[in-house]
Amino acid sequence: MRSVAVVLALIFAVASAWSIDYTGYTVQRCSTNSEDKRDLLYGITNAFGIDVLGEFIDSVDLLVEPKRFDLFQGLKCKVIVEDVQKKIDDEEVTLQASRLEFLQNKNDSDAYHKTYHTYDEIIAKVNSIAAQYPSVARVSSYGSSLEGRDLIVIRIKGTTTTTKKTIYLNSGIHAREWVGPATAVYIIQNLAEKYGKDAEVTRLLDAIEFVITPESNPDGYSFTWSDDRMWRKNRNNNQGNRCKGVDLNRNFDVYWGTGSSNNPCAEDYHGTAAASEPEVKAMQNLVTGLANKIGAIDIHSYGQYIMRPYGWTNALHPDEAIIRQLGNQIVADISDVNGATYSSIRSAELYPVSGASDDWFTVKLNLWGFCFELRDRGLYGFRLPEAQILPTGQEIFRAILTYADFVLANFNKD
Repeated sequence: MRSVAVVLALIFAVASAWSIDYTGYTVQRCSTNSEDKRDLLYGITNAFGIDVLGEFIDSVDLLVEPKRFDLFQGLKCKVIVEDVQKKIDDEEVTLQASRLEFLQNKNDSDAYHKTYHTYDEIIAKVNSIAAQYPSVARVSSYGSSLEGRDLIVIRIKGTTTTTKKTIYLNSGIHAREWVGPATAVYIIQNLAEKYGKDAEVTRLLDAIEFVITPESNPDGYSFTWSDDRMWRKNRNNNQGNRCKGVDLNRNFDVYWGTGSSNNPCAEDYHGTAAASEPEVKAMQNLVTGLANKIGAIDIHSYGQYIMRPYGWTNALHPDEAIIRQLGNQIVADISDVNGATYSSIRSAELYPVSGASDDWFTVKLNLWGFCFELRDRGLYGFRLPEAQILPTGQEIFRAILTYADFVLANFNKD
């Protein structure tokens, strides 16, 4: 049993959080069943700085402040969350309870994965896994964030002396998508502890080194715990602009600036130049330097999509037939785990973007760069209940193994 002081300190970290008030804000789901309708909605969101929370094939979820409510009357928008602050307050109560339960049940091997954790706790957990399995896992730093937080990477591979292929996994680039880093830690733990015990994991780790960055936007993520649960970007002060932050997933050096915003107040603000942000520059340097690369995945939420190239254009990837097969197989295997329904699509079918990590993996490194959008389909959105962390981890761990097995057998960079 942890000391009372430690327990209270952990709970206080949550209880004192979220100083930004979303009272009266609604989440509205607006139909985009025509190109004109989609263009109209995006025109409104850009003009009035309205946050696009989630995007689907035929709709978008918008975070609407009370004074903008009238803009969406007559546009076939349905209010799916009546009061965002009430939902955040409810989340705080359940989060306090689940974190306390975690401390009181530390002998439960799955206890860690039944609640969310701060950045420092994530780093401590990853370091603990590496210390427990030193023959297969190694942690290092690949740079520093804008505010000086350590950017960590863990490498996991089998003990055989054969030359390994490399698959890169990232999560947490959008700060409010908490289930992403939670899932990454679940993947890290299961790869490390199942080596030598599970035949499939052992076979893959004897052939592949997994290189994983579990939280690539630590400043933004920390801000979602301390001030604003719905924060998305990093914490760049944008040269003193009243609006802070750059969308790191619009800042990669691939068609930068052609499908994102140049307005610092926009949630998809792309920054002042390609790879202007230290978090992106560090990741590009890390992944470029990896040897024998055969795949890369960026983990996001929400929507339950397995997205394949491209995102910047509607043009088909030259390998569309085989990567569509891969996407469909991942969806089928996810369903077999817990029955969750994901959809396999091209990224641009959801919405065209530029400067995104998965396109950078694909275009600049000649990989099959995928993007996984995790649970759910909008009922909870970024506030996914703690009870869904473990099943999400289970199904995405299966998806990662499927992806790895497929690219190992089929990817040929030449």
